Amino acid sequence: MRTRLAWSNLTLNPRRTAAVVAGVGFSILLMFLQLGFYEACKLNATLIYDLFAFDAVLVSPYYLYLDQPGTVPLRRVYQARALEGVDAVIPVRLGKSRWRNPEKGEWHRIFAIGVDSSDRPFVSQGINDNLPLLSALDTILMDQNSTSKYGPRAKGTVTEFGGRQIRVVGEYSHGAGFISGGTLIMNDKTFCRTIGDAFMEAPTIGLIRFDRNRPRGELIDRMRRQLPGDDVRIWSRSELEEKERYFMMYVKPLGTMFTSGAIIAFLVGAVIIYQILSTEVTHHRREYATLKAMGYTSRSLKRIVMEEGIILVLFGFVPAWLFSAYLYGLLRSSVKIPTYMTPGRVATVLILSLLMTSISGIVAVRRVDSADPADLF
Repeated sequence: MRTRLAWSNLTLNPRRTAAVVAGVGFSILLMFLQLGFYEACKLNATLIYDLFAFDAVLVSPYYLYLDQPGTVPLRRVYQARALEGVDAVIPVRLGKSRWRNPEKGEWHRIFAIGVDSSDRPFVSQGINDNLPLLSALDTILMDQNSTSKYGPRAKGTVTEFGGRQIRVVGEYSHGAGFISGGTLIMNDKTFCRTIGDAFMEAPTIGLIRFDRNRPRGELIDRMRRQLPGDDVRIWSRSELEEKERYFMMYVKPLGTMFTSGAIIAFLVGAVIIYQILSTEVTHHRREYATLKAMGYTSRSLKRIVMEEGIILVLFGFVPAWLFSAYLYGLLRSSVKIPTYMTPGRVATVLILSLLMTSISGIVAVRRVDSADPADLF
């Protein structure tokens, strides 16, 4: 009976209810988007490093994050290779330079990865198998997930990068996240010719691979003791990824921005629901007084108001969920932001939405107590 009364109250003015549902749905949509962006930040923070297969890494003591990494002396790479339990230490050059859109002639900065074409540093065997194509100077593999501002990127494309004419000889698909609109892979000599000769003797990082039969933590501790000098640091993969995520989420601080956005969306929805429930109680004060005179308790009437709020949230949640899933897909395909609709996120937003209406309802239903049957006479 209570639910039927709650439903009747909401359907008494369909246009007004539809407008409220739209407002509530919009706040839920904002929560989906802000939480999606937040999770995308965490994924983007390590997206470039996800390309590589490694257990630990040599980095500069001045390493800040991927876009400000410093360099390591090449001799430290050779010394690390000679240590017990180390299978390989692969020098990698990372940096940015200008790419010319071959159609429009526009210049845009793009992220470049320089490796020895005889090494196989990548997780993808497809990329590793294409590295011999880079043995010729001024050739690159182009990320097909690069944004459209870079223009054509198919095999055979010829354009300029870093002041030199380069040719695309292969393709891969990965993405660069927020660090850049796209990525290139080239051999180390092409990298140094286009970005800087100094990188030949001072790569950006050294990727360390250990003997699979040895404990990684023990090997990392031993390397830290045995590798001479204070011009390098040795971090495990998890330490590197944690530092990247921390910088992206709290120093930049994109994570704080998206968290604040989700909180604001929550508050906007709570205010909308409070206003509609409070207004509904005020406009139907005589009706609630009548129900009290008929024997309804204040607790029963409060439940009716709370049920109205839950109905509004559920009606706003479904279209917001579906539209958010569509926008997630659009963000992935158009601007390459890795936003995914996961069951955990759906459950989180649903719980937040119900919490939102509960808080608003608790405040709004206090007006029910002021509905006095004596006011009818």
